[in-house]
Amino acid sequence: MSQRCAAARLSYQAPCLHLGFEDGSAILLPVSNYPELAGLSEADLLGLELGFSGTALCHKDLDLHLAIARLILDGTGWGIERFPYGRQSSSAKAQAARLNGKNGGRPRKVAEVL
Repeated sequence: MSQRCAAARLSYQAPCLHLGFEDGSAILLPVSNYPELAGLSEADLLGLELGFSGTALCHKDLDLHLAIARLILDGTGWGIERFPYGRQSSSAKAQAARLNGKNGGRPRKVAEVL
């Protein structure tokens, strides 16, 4: 299963960009939610194309390249700065790491002799 966000179709119908994906799913991105897009004219929005193998919105005349994954994360409130990528931290984990460090850190793996 691919982990990248690659769109197969792009269209603009005011006030949203419509992105369609190869698996049949689709998403609407309200242009007003994105400062990079909000200032564009309707003609500019209609001139957007998919680029970088479907992973970005591009406009050649404006030298504009926007990562689709970033637009989706920003639009859902799960911006990169807030997205934990599976990382968990807790006071118990921090305490265990400190104790482990006092004991010389993580034990080294012993090479097996065959």
